[in-house]
Amino acid sequence: MYPFPFFLAFIICAIVIFTLMKSGSKKHENEMDEYFKREREADATPAKDISNLSYITIPIDTFPIGKFTEDDDEETLSIIEDKILSLNEKPLLNLSGKTNTDLKLEYGAPNLKKMQEISDDFDEMEITLLDYSKALMEKGHYSECIPVLEFLVNKGSGMKTAKELLEECKSKAAQ
Repeated sequence: MYPFPFFLAFIICAIVIFTLMKSGSKKHENEMDEYFKREREADATPAKDISNLSYITIPIDTFPIGKFTEDDDEETLSIIEDKILSLNEKPLLNLSGKTNTDLKLEYGAPNLKKMQEISDDFDEMEITLLDYSKALMEKGHYSECIPVLEFLVNKGSGMKTAKELLEECKSKAAQ
């Protein structure tokens, strides 16, 4: 008589586990079906005109470009500034948080590679401007650093460091 309750409890647990696994599997299957449906729709999206998008322009005139590179020891700033000028010639958009499927649906499947390049260039711009800010700060140019960091923050940079450095620059510039 003793093994019967144990066996019954085992059967009940097995049924509950099987039921939970089956419902999880069904949910996963539905999610995958939805994903592939959306992906098929994205792959069929024709190219859209991307020439008139609101591309980001780096406000070079508000940055201290060339102001501190005359010194012999400012080679790092000069290299970074050249990179900033080069990036400003490229189309830039903040596409953070968008998947390839999102990009194909919004801009058309044929534009995916171009949109990935635009997104990569934006990411490179963020990193370059952050490096530029740090180089300016190392030289004690806190006031000149503020417009660079404000631009980054205003353009939706997801870099927490930019916000932290902006506060630090404002604090040190006010001293």
